[in-house]
Amino acid sequence: MVKGNMEYRRKALKARFPFWERLTLSQRFDKLAEEFAENEFLATEEQHYTYREAKHHIDELAKGLIQLGIKPREHVAVALGNYPEFVFLTFALAKIGAVKISVNYRLCTQELNYVLKHSDAVCLLTMPRNPKQGGRQMVQKLCPELLEDKSSPVFPCLRKIVVLGEEEFQGTRSVLSFTKMRKKASLVAEQELEERQAQTGYPDEVVDIFYTSGTTGKPKGAMLSHDMLWRSAYGSCINRAFETGRRIFIPIPFFHVYGYVEGILAASLVGGTVIPQLKFDAEKALRLMEKEKANDILCVPAIAINLLNCPSLREFDLSALRAVYCSAAPTPLWVWERIRKDLGVKEINTGYGMTEVCGASAQNDPLDSPEILAAKVGKILPGGSSGLPEYGFCHTQYKTVHSETGQDLPPGQEGELVCRGNIVTKGYYNEPLVTAEAINKDGWLKTGDLGRIDENGYIELTGRCKDMYKVGGENVSPQRIERTIEEHEKVAQAAVVGIPDAKMGEIGVAFIQINKNQKCTEEEICCYCELKLSKFELPKYYIFMEEKDWPLTPTKKIQKTKLKDKAVQELNRK
Repeated sequence: MVKGNMEYRRKALKARFPFWERLTLSQRFDKLAEEFAENEFLATEEQHYTYREAKHHIDELAKGLIQLGIKPREHVAVALGNYPEFVFLTFALAKIGAVKISVNYRLCTQELNYVLKHSDAVCLLTMPRNPKQGGRQMVQKLCPELLEDKSSPVFPCLRKIVVLGEEEFQGTRSVLSFTKMRKKASLVAEQELEERQAQTGYPDEVVDIFYTSGTTGKPKGAMLSHDMLWRSAYGSCINRAFETGRRIFIPIPFFHVYGYVEGILAASLVGGTVIPQLKFDAEKALRLMEKEKANDILCVPAIAINLLNCPSLREFDLSALRAVYCSAAPTPLWVWERIRKDLGVKEINTGYGMTEVCGASAQNDPLDSPEILAAKVGKILPGGSSGLPEYGFCHTQYKTVHSETGQDLPPGQEGELVCRGNIVTKGYYNEPLVTAEAINKDGWLKTGDLGRIDENGYIELTGRCKDMYKVGGENVSPQRIERTIEEHEKVAQAAVVGIPDAKMGEIGVAFIQINKNQKCTEEEICCYCELKLSKFELPKYYIFMEEKDWPLTPTKKIQKTKLKDKAVQELNRK
């Protein structure tokens, strides 16, 4: 039972952090591991780890990485699911002063190659991407040169690949298993690890680079520092009134900033427990939450809907559950109403933010009505001791500007949302021009979202400056899909739009014009896209167009707003 109401819990949390101590990820976790040594930190379906045990695994991996030759400030790509190793590696890489590149392991080969090359990754820590494919086969397809200890012409920086699992890689020093890397830890003295941590203990240095899809279709690496990440997590803890030992069920990916900051980091600040699920399954999720006495759920609308519609929902004892955080995509009113009714929780949240601001920078009050949750995305998060006076003791400041001129707009007027603050990225890795276009000289970041801020400080989203959309919380670039479809030899032109969907938030609809005197089926296009695109990027529907049917502006540009209307009408008719 939680002691006290939300205000009581907030006061207790603020009392634990009377002033803000700027620390690296590993410095703070070491302190937390000492304070909450016997608390459960990770509770997986197979194994539990206390904070003391987690620190042991973190130190072991840190030593293994040193022995592997990873130097301070070098970039290490991590392409893993919600395994304990992802969590341990996060703090281990921070401990040795390396920079983690969080990679979506579901990316297609082309996208993975781009991220590895663009990020200058010297090492890839990963798992077999296909259950039917072994680690060696995966490496052979990705970077065969490393199997022969040769440099790669595609990835000039890449020196090592470490694969999760027990598979041995004979005849190569450049590719090895996690087990073998752990064994190398014994070759590194404790003093060497302590010295490395002391030498690289700079809280304002970049520790994570998250690649986020943009409207150009070219992923950009947002650079985030140790201190920014901790401040963001703390602000969420205050708003959601975290009590000591909160147990959070997390079926969303750790490789996104949402699951990472709102889950791993926020839970650790209060000696809480992370309960991950590798692959979401509604009934298994309910069973895991019952077994682990989960207090909180971190999810996207598609997951919430699946839980609510699970036929066996009422068979499980979820009496420990008291909070749900559902975000990353629009959520219908009925979902909020049923969360309170069917899951029996009082505290529900949605939020607004982006990778560039370390996750959520705004959230609603957990006791807000379903009507507010459905209409607004929250107000700026409090900062407590980590906030700055210039931002009203918060972490960020928001305003609306004219999307073309950049001029400030009066409060309450719709415009492009821009923000600045102490958790806003300083830029995109290796992209100075893109950074200059996104962040002005005064530090204001363009969000790309249209919206307004009401008299109570609540943010309402009204659209996007450009037409990127989200499928189940994943950013999808229409331009990338269009270019991919137009590479098909029978396609003359393609246009992709996102339309609302009750389950996934939004889904993609592809409008396609075939070359004259050629025939092409939907199945043919669909199979082609499956080879070229990630699963979440695949359009849900395909509509074939004649040249005369395209809605055009006077300058002959396709009017995507009219295509969206046409898509909705066409699907309703069917």
